[in-house]
Amino acid sequence: MTLSNIDLLLLLLLLFSILFYSILQATENQIIKRKMLDAIFPDFVTNSNGVATYKGVALSTSAGPCTAQNQMPNAPVG
Repeated sequence: MTLSNIDLLLLLLLLFSILFYSILQATENQIIKRKMLDAIFPDFVTNSNGVATYKGVALSTSAGPCTAQNQMPNAPVG
């Protein structure tokens, strides 16, 4: 099944309206948090062992290293 140009246009219009509506509904605090996360996430990745790292430093707790559930190596977190 393929979509016609009109179907694609309607789908894009729907997605744009949902995105635009969600942006308008965001509070100032939510926008600030989103900007902070956008700045942090590029440096928040897993290493070759699947351990979460921030700027190359492995994250851990008293229970041990913070690993992804499926231990995906070299993957973005978030």
